[in-house]
This record gives sequence, structure tokens and C-alpha cells, in this order.
Amino acid sequence: MGASSIATENCMKILALILALSLSSVAYAENEIVGAFGVRLGDAIDERMEFVEQNDKGALVYKFTPDKRHEYFSEYTVLATIKTKIIFSHYCDSSVC
Repeated sequence: MGASSIATENCMKILALILALSLSSVAYAENEIVGAFGVRLGDAIDERMEFVEQNDKGALVYKFTPDKRHEYFSEYTVLATIKTKIIFSHYCDSSVC
């Protein structure tokens, strides 16, 4: 085995270690985001949400009004799955630009 192949092998081991450490730090993040404006990802749609449409990707779009509104946001929206109506995304829109 030549010196260049040993150097390449050591370099690959170091890169693999760096990758493993960086992935493990992401997996154990302390500040996991699970929701916003009183709506948690993974929750089911409830009666306070108003159906808007089914978007072009097949998700159900609902608007809602949170208990505590933010002064810069005018519309609050969640996306839910078709079959189970589980929330997988949310976003808000601003009327102030």
C-alpha cells in the first residue's frame, strides 16, 4: 500500500467521523420546533380552522386565528394530509410590507 492510499484512507476516516458527529448533533438538538401560534405539528385539524382549498400538491389548506396574534401577521395557515387531516406545516402572512 502506497503513502497516497494510506493518506486517502485516513482522510476518509476523518471525514466519516466529522459526518457522524455533525449528524448526531442535529439529531439531539435541544430546541426542536414542534409548532407555532398554538398549533403543533402532528395535531389533527380542529373546529377553529376554516377549510380553504386542496393545493396543487394535494395538501389540505386551512386558515385559523390564534389565541395570541402577532402584530405583523394577518393570516395564519396550516397544511394537512388528505386522509388523516394531520398538520404537517404552518405559515403566516403579513399585511405589512
